[in-house]
Amino acid sequence: MQTMAKKAEDIDPQRVAYCENYLCNSMAAYPMEDLKSALLAGGYSEAEVKQAEKNIKNPAPPVSRLVDPLDISCLLTNTWNFLKTHIVLLFSIQFVVAVPSILLQMLNQESLTEISRINENDPDLVLEQFRIFFTTFLNPLNVSLVLLTIVLAVLGVVALYRAIVDLDQGESLDIQKAYKNAMPFVLPYLGASILYGLAVIFGMILLIVPGIIFLGWFMLFGFTVVYEKKGAVESLSRSKELIKGNWWGIVGRYLLGSIILGVVAALPNLLSYVPFFGPIFQGAIQSIGSVFMTVYLYNIYKGLRVIKGLGKISN
Repeated sequence: MQTMAKKAEDIDPQRVAYCENYLCNSMAAYPMEDLKSALLAGGYSEAEVKQAEKNIKNPAPPVSRLVDPLDISCLLTNTWNFLKTHIVLLFSIQFVVAVPSILLQMLNQESLTEISRINENDPDLVLEQFRIFFTTFLNPLNVSLVLLTIVLAVLGVVALYRAIVDLDQGESLDIQKAYKNAMPFVLPYLGASILYGLAVIFGMILLIVPGIIFLGWFMLFGFTVVYEKKGAVESLSRSKELIKGNWWGIVGRYLLGSIILGVVAALPNLLSYVPFFGPIFQGAIQSIGSVFMTVYLYNIYKGLRVIKGLGKISN
């Protein structure tokens, strides 16, 4: 008797699923060969029946639960894992920025203490503050340190941003290479920073709320400069595009990260009041905090790229 079996090469996933279900429900009561013959007689192809039998013997692994890349625990875990591996280099990159400022404070700590003790409500003593300030700080060494601090502040931030991206892509880095890699992005970053600052200040002058909105929209511009190689204006626009639709969530996550950092750093921050060495401890704590928040922000940036369908960070 001619069967209604289909050609072996015709495989319909839905029909395979039916065969699989039929075999699973009946194999305890009937021999497998009889069940397969019944399916063939019912019009299912030999290939479909064989595939169903194969699926039963080798079931597919369960689909893992998708992880939200912007989940707080995920962000903190990824940040911690990244820092465990790269904290020494990232801290070194950032601490270089703090060195001129630390030297400035250490060289002038006595004058700073004297100024802080003057009663600001007394007009005559306020003039004394200015006198001490100008006679103490306006010398070639201090002015040079201030200028160096300003230059390194920009270069150091860009180096930190770029180093995080490079390290995440598996590149081998040292401090010298990190600063070298940052050089092409200094001017775009500086331009974007100026525009960012002006937008926030202008927004604050208007009704405060626009300034806060701008703060959230443009907070990712650093990574759009160093990874996506956007210009000053484009980087701000790109940051807004990434955050659009997630403003509250992103700002909330960033604030939560800042609060966690503040709580963790509260006790070590007391070391900043140690005489003479206080500025060193303060600079170190600020550097670690800056590194933590930048890596945390980078993970937010990566998560948004995934959500927006732009893919993961790659070479």
